[in-house]
Order: sequence, then C-alpha cells, then structure tokens
Amino acid sequence: MHIEVAERFRVPAERLWPLLANTDSLNRELGLPHVEYAFTPLPQGGSAVRAKARMGGVLMEWDEHPFEWIWPRQYAVRRVFHRGPMKEFHAAFRFDPDGDGCRVTVTVDLEPAGLVGKLLGPTFAKRSVAQTLQAVRNFERYILGEIPSPYPNRFGRGAVDQAELSGRLRQLIALPLDQGLAYRIGKFVAEEVDERVCDLRPFDLADDWGADRVAVLKTCLYATRVGILDLRWHVICPS
Repeated sequence: MHIEVAERFRVPAERLWPLLANTDSLNRELGLPHVEYAFTPLPQGGSAVRAKARMGGVLMEWDEHPFEWIWPRQYAVRRVFHRGPMKEFHAAFRFDPDGDGCRVTVTVDLEPAGLVGKLLGPTFAKRSVAQTLQAVRNFERYILGEIPSPYPNRFGRGAVDQAELSGRLRQLIALPLDQGLAYRIGKFVAEEVDERVCDLRPFDLADDWGADRVAVLKTCLYATRVGILDLRWHVICPS
C-alpha cells in the first residue's frame, strides 16, 4: 500500500530539518518502542544493521538499510522484515520551498505479511503519517515561539537539587572560563525541560545564545569536571 500526504508549514525547511531529521527524538515523541540494533561490519566497508523491537506485544525483526539524506531536502529509510506482520516498509520525507515556508511531503510504502499484516497494515501506516505530521506541526509552533518545547508529549522538567547545583556552579565559576557562560549553563540545567538538557549539544546551544562556539564548548567540558554535565556522544550513521 502507498500513502502520500503533503502539508505546508510557515517556517523554512532549514529550520524544520534539525527537528524532523533527529529520528531518535522523533521516535520517542511518537511513542515508538525501543529498538535494539546489531551491527555486522561488511568487507567493503559500512555495516549490515539488524534491528528488533516489540510493538503491541509482537516481536518484529528487520534489516535496516542506510538512511538516504539530502540536507535539507529529503531523507528516506527502507526496512526489510524477517519477523512480524510486514514484509517491507519504506518511509520518505521531502521538504520543498514554498514562499517563506516549506511544504513537507510524507510518503509511506508498506507491504504486509500474512492476514495480520493485511488487517493492521493500513491502520498502522495511516496513523504513522498522521502522528508524524502532528509532530511537525508542534515543531513549527515551537520554532515560532508558540509553545515552550518541540516535544509536548514528553514536555517536563525534573526536580533539581538547587543546593547541590549551586555548590557545583561555584566550583565551575572558579575555573578559567567565561563566568557569564558558566552561569548560563547553570540556569539552563536548572530551568530547561529535560529533553533539551539530556541532549545538550554545545554548538547548537552556542548558536541559540549567539555566543562563541568554542567558548561554550569549553564551558561545557569544564562543567563535566565539576559534575554539572556528563560527557556522552552519539555514533552518527554506523552504516
């Protein structure tokens, strides 16, 4: 089956792209289950990717082909299934300029497996497209300043031990760095929603603040020394 839906948004593709192309955060916002990946290196380079997840109590296992990306115009993924109610799934997102905004086209092609796949496949595909477009509408509203988070389904802020944070912030500002940026990092951790704090990226933060990227990176690295932040990184495109 084939589904294609397009919708115009009031912001340019370059603004929407970082949010829609962050597939990990997008999947969590859509409530999709946790996926386990296994990577097998290939002789010619890259890796074969086998993935599995449980959806509605059904174990699904598939080969995930490398994502196809053209920034900031389109991306697509193809999944070939070994277990579950689908044989193959292909999803694509295209961004076309439209005046001062853009038109986003979501395309899903699904080949069901067995009676269960034929019965549930159309509902799954239509719901996936509808949920994704709703997420893009939320991204648009966030970019325009109409809502405080691009992820309203997971919007929240955990309790912060202010005394502990204040003590660690005193250690931070005693180090050889920009004290103004140090205070901003402390305020960010104390007041920002959890989604942004947990996925803090120094260069993006610097761009949001209009600050020097290297200076913000230096401040974040020092903040890991005093225990305000943890240093982690994502492996990008192991395929």
